[in-house]
Amino acid sequence: MMAWKILFWFCLLVIGYSYLGYGMLMFLLVQLKKVFARRTSSQAPFAFEPEVSLVVAAYNEEEFIEKKIANTFELEYDPAKLKLIFITDGSTDSTAAIIGRYHNILLLHQDARRGKVAAMNRAMDFVKTEVVIFRMPTPY
Repeated sequence: MMAWKILFWFCLLVIGYSYLGYGMLMFLLVQLKKVFARRTSSQAPFAFEPEVSLVVAAYNEEEFIEKKIANTFELEYDPAKLKLIFITDGSTDSTAAIIGRYHNILLLHQDARRGKVAAMNRAMDFVKTEVVIFRMPTPY
């Protein structure tokens, strides 16, 4: 009879630990890590920042392109390591003229419309970084 009581309390303890104990233990460990990390950490949180090319393919986006450019400049990334490439492929509006006002953006304009994939492939000829990010100009 005593063995059944021990087994019951042991199983109850395992279940309690699974639902409450583990979460509480992880919370305490995270809090301890934060306390000790403040004292020893003198390094920036993002020590490794590779050079990145940000490629935006746009077609007749004059309505949204200013917002996209402003959003791009708000990125929290070292501007010296961020290469901006905007592609206008057959745009018939003033998208290329708007982008052309910004001297730190490489504008690749082509009068003939060949499609988004062709535009992105054309941009890859100008990418010199290891990391490439493709963004869409229109909001979702």
